[in-house]
Amino acid sequence: MKRVVCVAGVLVLAALAVSGSLSGAGKAGPGKPAMVRVPKGDITVELLFEDGGRLLVTPKGAPLAAGTHWVKSLSMLKKDKEGRTWELRGVGNLGNAQVIIVDEGQDKVLDMGTPVGFYAAASQDQAKLENLNIQFSLSGRYGEGYLPETFMNGVRQSPAAFQILTPDGKAVFSDRFPAASGNSASYVWKMPRGLSGKFKLELKPNLGPFEWSTNAGEFEIKTVP
Repeated sequence: MKRVVCVAGVLVLAALAVSGSLSGAGKAGPGKPAMVRVPKGDITVELLFEDGGRLLVTPKGAPLAAGTHWVKSLSMLKKDKEGRTWELRGVGNLGNAQVIIVDEGQDKVLDMGTPVGFYAAASQDQAKLENLNIQFSLSGRYGEGYLPETFMNGVRQSPAAFQILTPDGKAVFSDRFPAASGNSASYVWKMPRGLSGKFKLELKPNLGPFEWSTNAGEFEIKTVP
């Protein structure tokens, strides 16, 4: 797994090289189809349309009839060095991928691929100072939300792990998030008495070959009574 540092899916494909299938989704008309692509050479995106159509999009392109196509669900797939297929499943808000509009003969690049981004935060509950609320969500470059857990050859992998660290890197607490059903997950840590100061949140997701970035950073804890 490659990690990109930033400041601030159950589908096993016989071959990811499949270029795609023509969908008649939405208000599609006759004429030369468009070609829809993704920018990354090792990524395949599967789109399921509201009308039942299915399209596998690769950097080589997949033909799609001109018109307006409403996306019902999507998955991002990538193979690792051992040939295993990893999947990220779209959930909730599909962002700019919710509607695909193409003209006749158009060559359209969908800004989907890696790195995907974890947006994480930890904050002390001001009503219950002993509770630290930890949340994170996983989104793609097109604003599409993903389940923050991967599937490898159709098997769901463990939820993301995390650590609470002191500024010098000493771990004071670690665990895993509970299984998620949407693109976000949350965890409540009941902190020990007397804990206070500045700390860092570090995420350790199991995303296989997918590149990822995170905005998780420092936070402060008032003295726990």
